[in-house]
Amino acid sequence: MKAALLTAPYQIGLQEVEKPRLGSYDVLIKVQCVGICGSDLHTYRGTHPFRKPPVILGHEMAGEVVEVAEDVSLFKKGDRVCVEPQTYCHHCPSCYQGNYNLCMNKRILGTTPWPGAFAEYVVIPEDKVYLLPDGLSFEEGAMVEPLAVGIRAAQMAQPRIGDTVLIMGSGTIGLATLVSLKEAGVTRTIATDVEDFNLAKAKELGAWTAVNVGRESLEEKVKEWTRGEGVDAAVIAVGVPSLIDESLGLVRKKGRVVLIAIFDDKATIDAFKIVSTEAEVVGSWVYTGREFQAAIDLMSQGRIQTGSFITHRWPIERVGEALE
Repeated sequence: MKAALLTAPYQIGLQEVEKPRLGSYDVLIKVQCVGICGSDLHTYRGTHPFRKPPVILGHEMAGEVVEVAEDVSLFKKGDRVCVEPQTYCHHCPSCYQGNYNLCMNKRILGTTPWPGAFAEYVVIPEDKVYLLPDGLSFEEGAMVEPLAVGIRAAQMAQPRIGDTVLIMGSGTIGLATLVSLKEAGVTRTIATDVEDFNLAKAKELGAWTAVNVGRESLEEKVKEWTRGEGVDAAVIAVGVPSLIDESLGLVRKKGRVVLIAIFDDKATIDAFKIVSTEAEVVGSWVYTGREFQAAIDLMSQGRIQTGSFITHRWPIERVGEALE
């Protein structure tokens, strides 16, 4: 089959590779749509913390079932599906505690040794395959995974009706967090970025306001909008280490900072900002099946629409161009 193989940083191209084989509880899926994740870009640039070439990338995907193993009972040939692209061991302490996303032995699609969806076919365990409801396209199916990331990040911010939440970075994950916060009842969301296109998209998706931090002082704006108190929570969805310390000066006392981005470098923070305000800094790592199913439900019910997230479409033969 054809697959886009990343052989070294910035070196990716279409090659003929062996078609994946089914295990006893596996499903073979013909890939119809796959998204480019920010983590794919980190891998492409050689800065991802654990995903390294050679590797077939791609994990935000939807497709059609073309074959099922003998012990598969939930799916059949022709089913339209999307994929939760991670498996858990169910035996480590994190799994026992229900924190499957933190499994010590987790495998991730698009990370060696599990070839990803920048290919014609992928093999996925039955329990990580989800039926696409009628009315959801393959393109929307590929958006389920990043929306699940945003749903978890929004939950980690512990939103309440009436809160003001700052979203630092308005790429796909920042926007997914934005719409998830809106669904949770947060009406005052402040989206930031340095790209006007991203900020316009944030406003289109319901941001209360948007700030181009390349031209405006975010600190002054936050003070104005919160009467000097600070926002209730800040979500950092872009991997700029300096934003962690900056966010600590923008949240209110006992406020909350959620880190969802992958950072290329280590951050330096003024710890006294945490001590003196009793602020909380928490991480948000992908999702569990609970958030993944919630993403499907919210999309199929029309409560969250992701069509406008999709701005470009590329054939697999141009994957290198698409990544650039």
